[in-house]
Amino acid sequence: MWHPPKQPTTPNTARRVYRPRLPQLLESEGLAPDGVCTFNEMSVPIAARLAEAMNLPGNPVAAVDAARDKYATRAIMEAAGLATPANALIEKAEDLSAAAAKVGFPAVIKPIAGAGSMGVVRVDSEEELRLLYDKVVQDMGRAVVTSGALVYAPESGETGGSSKQFEVVMMMEAYLDGPEVDVDIVLSEGKAQYAEVTDNFPTIEPYFQEVGANCPSTLTRAQQDELIALSVDATLSLGFTCGVFHVESKYTSQGARLIEVNCRMCVCCCTAAALLRCSVLCTRDDIDVLRNNAGAACRSATSTC
Repeated sequence: MWHPPKQPTTPNTARRVYRPRLPQLLESEGLAPDGVCTFNEMSVPIAARLAEAMNLPGNPVAAVDAARDKYATRAIMEAAGLATPANALIEKAEDLSAAAAKVGFPAVIKPIAGAGSMGVVRVDSEEELRLLYDKVVQDMGRAVVTSGALVYAPESGETGGSSKQFEVVMMMEAYLDGPEVDVDIVLSEGKAQYAEVTDNFPTIEPYFQEVGANCPSTLTRAQQDELIALSVDATLSLGFTCGVFHVESKYTSQGARLIEVNCRMCVCCCTAAALLRCSVLCTRDDIDVLRNNAGAACRSATSTC
């Protein structure tokens, strides 16, 4: 298994840096990779571009980019005729009034390309919207990627060598009531081979950081089936055909509604794998090892995480 040398983690790193060097790199390492794998969400765009550059199996770069952009996800779902809450893009403070008028309250504001629920907050009035928008933009301005994770840098501005890449673009969308769930999906050849629901514990609003989860779900079978159908349809509408996906949704008073599609497995099932903080080129032997380790991790996971 070969780890690419560290490079700035921008979405076009693979095209700009790796494509011209890949033939020499692979030849010097004596490698003939069968795939590209990452266990870190922030590295998925680079992994997709590496796979594309080497003509290896994988999902389209456009699908990965659309999933990383929450506003683009909403637009694609709406175009596909899937249930989508009212939403608006906020690129600057001057967009707030128009967004409030379109979406209404209560609502949620969030970065379009965040992670870990950073910067995601409920707002109940235009006054709150303006106040919390300023706070989130200020906080997210300190966001850096370090060891593959999106974190807040110290207010001193010291990043410890982390790559600063985060552009703060926000969106506003209608608040979704009801219990939140995760729908974990395995796609192969454009079909869901596995999809199951895990209940999330209620978050401490106005923020939405996860505090716990429980499986099997306590929702009715009909509710779970509705959530699974929407989650699979949303994932396919983005253009994905294969892989493991962690989809966040809610069962609201109006039925199943999607929060976001994450191009990764459930975090609670990949604690050991999370140590691999960058993209890796995999041979078939490596893939067998990863498959066996992932299976062992899932078997050892407790039912409540």
